[in-house]
Amino acid sequence: MWSGTRRLLRLTTGVAPRSLQRDLPPSAALSLARSPRWPPTALLDHCIDAAVDELLSEHGGPVRDAEGFEDLRAYVAPRLRQRAVRVAREAIDDVALATALAERLAGTASPRLSAAVEDMERQLGALVPPDFPRSPGAGRLADVHRYLRAIERRLDKLPEDPHRDARAMATVRALEDEHERLLRALSSPVERAEARRLRWMLEELRVGLFAESLQPAYRVSEARVRRAFAQLAPTRA
Repeated sequence: MWSGTRRLLRLTTGVAPRSLQRDLPPSAALSLARSPRWPPTALLDHCIDAAVDELLSEHGGPVRDAEGFEDLRAYVAPRLRQRAVRVAREAIDDVALATALAERLAGTASPRLSAAVEDMERQLGALVPPDFPRSPGAGRLADVHRYLRAIERRLDKLPEDPHRDARAMATVRALEDEHERLLRALSSPVERAEARRLRWMLEELRVGLFAESLQPAYRVSEARVRRAFAQLAPTRA
């Protein structure tokens, strides 16, 4: 229902990647050209999707009849272009930083740092996936930028104490493995959606472990993450 409603709104509101690009400053076009992992047309298309999703959520989600759709379209149509421009500006900033980080990581050749580099590359791919910013959504873009800055700080500090980095990485990776096991164990769509949201708690923990000066958005620790997992874990008979 959600993706179908989004598609109908896209078809009936007339905002397209090419027209959106004309509303962006020249600096944004330059940033897009420097980000080969995220082609400009696809990125802007996903920006419009993310803007539609945000407006759809504000209006209460998908509708199930023609009258409801007309009300929804009347809400989305006059707001979509401005919202898509805002999303695109934030997304392009994130992609520019992700591109710079990807280049730095690719150029870090020291064997003793390779495990940390692989971990950061994997994290980067999860934060800025091919369908970015539709995933993770417009509301997460500021957080994603902070998490990318945390990768940048981690990379800056990595040569100083790779052993400390390795200990912190082991903590996070163990929790990520536990998170994957939790997702596999849950059958309810509602519970699985809640479990997927817990991945952002892991990103906040990474900020606290690798980039303390940026500060997590809230207090988080290994113990708190494990308690959150335990609350969702299915009980055994």
